[in-house]
Amino acid sequence: HEGTKLFDDHHRGRLFTVVRDPIERLASLYYFLRMPDQSASVALGVNKMTLEQFAGEFSENWMVRSLTNSMTGPIDKGHLDVAKEILRKKFLIGLLDDKTETLRRIEAYFSWKLPSRVAQTCKNNMMYFEPQSKNIHDPVDRNSRAFEILKNRNQFDIELY
Repeated sequence: HEGTKLFDDHHRGRLFTVVRDPIERLASLYYFLRMPDQSASVALGVNKMTLEQFAGEFSENWMVRSLTNSMTGPIDKGHLDVAKEILRKKFLIGLLDDKTETLRRIEAYFSWKLPSRVAQTCKNNMMYFEPQSKNIHDPVDRNSRAFEILKNRNQFDIELY
C-alpha cells in the first residue's frame, strides 16, 4: 500500500472512528437497503426480507470481524480482545450518539480550528440541523424476536461498543 510510505517512527498516523450501537447500525442498514433506489437490496433479496430474516442472514459481529480480518468462519473472545486492543492503541473513539462531544474531542485532539463563522455554521448545519441521511425509521423493539437475533448474533460487537 502506497500510504504506508507516508508513516515511520517520526511520522505516525493518527486515526479516529465514530462508532454506533451495533443493533441500531444493523437496523439502519436494513432499512437503508430496503429504500427504493438500492439495487443491492434486490440483488441480496433484502427487499423481500423482514428485519428478523435480515438479522439471521446478514449480521454477525461485523466490527470485530473487520478489525481482526476474520470475515468468515467462527470467532471467539480472542478476536474480541484483539479488536479491543486495536481500537485502544490506534484510534481516538467517538460515539455517534454523542456527536457534540465526539466532534469536540476530535477537534481538540487534532488541533482543528474552523477558519470562520461561515465554516462553523456549515459544520453545524451538516452535523446537527440538516442530517444527510433520510433513512428515518423506528428503533428495533427491544422485546421483538428481531432484537433477540441481532443481540445474540452480535454479542462481540455489542461488548466492543
